Amino acid sequence: MRAARRVSIWLGDFSDEAALDDYLGDGFARDFGFEIDPPAGPEYDAGDERDVRTLLTGFSGWRGFVDAATEAARAVGVRRASAALVFYGFEYDPSLIRNERAPLRFVGVVPSARLAPSHDPAMIDVDGLIRERARQRFPSWEGHVPSTALAATRAVFDRLIGGLVALGPEALPARALGLFRAAVADLNRLDAAGPFIFTIERDDLCDDLCRLADLAGCGPLDDHLDDWRTW
Repeated sequence: MRAARRVSIWLGDFSDEAALDDYLGDGFARDFGFEIDPPAGPEYDAGDERDVRTLLTGFSGWRGFVDAATEAARAVGVRRASAALVFYGFEYDPSLIRNERAPLRFVGVVPSARLAPSHDPAMIDVDGLIRERARQRFPSWEGHVPSTALAATRAVFDRLIGGLVALGPEALPARALGLFRAAVADLNRLDAAGPFIFTIERDDLCDDLCRLADLAGCGPLDDHLDDWRTW
């Protein structure tokens, strides 16, 4: 079902990304008739209910398909959702649907004017990421940023690096970028709970995220960060 410049999109009502992740690992194949290959897997997000355009904003290459996706969702009666699942370079066959009452709804296959990321293997530098995981992160923040916020930020980076390493050296960039997007969403939530990301912290975070993206084979990350971050 691989197809150049095609994006397959599902929308649903999951408000918790962990619950969506559990469903993708268990119930999705039963409901939609195919197994997700983790390295080639989709990008997804779950959170507060939003209109479809806002929900898809910030996905990789979203500007190239968001108009068509919003129209496709409207055509099947979906105007708002709290979860989105996007497969890049993929044309799903709706005849495979086995459960019309699944918690995700397939809304269609739409063309993409610009598929980002590339669907060549990312060639993740696993050894480089392992070295990054061993490095003490943001030591200059100590004494200036609340200790709980610093610890939580370090935990976000630990999860990100662990996820990238788990993907293996030949993961598709879409999957790697999904992990970066989730990490930035975690940082957004931390800062919203008690602002601590100001100019210096923002620059440090962007520098580290961009360095990790280069090691993950999915850089440059700058444009994506501008779309994703709220700090």
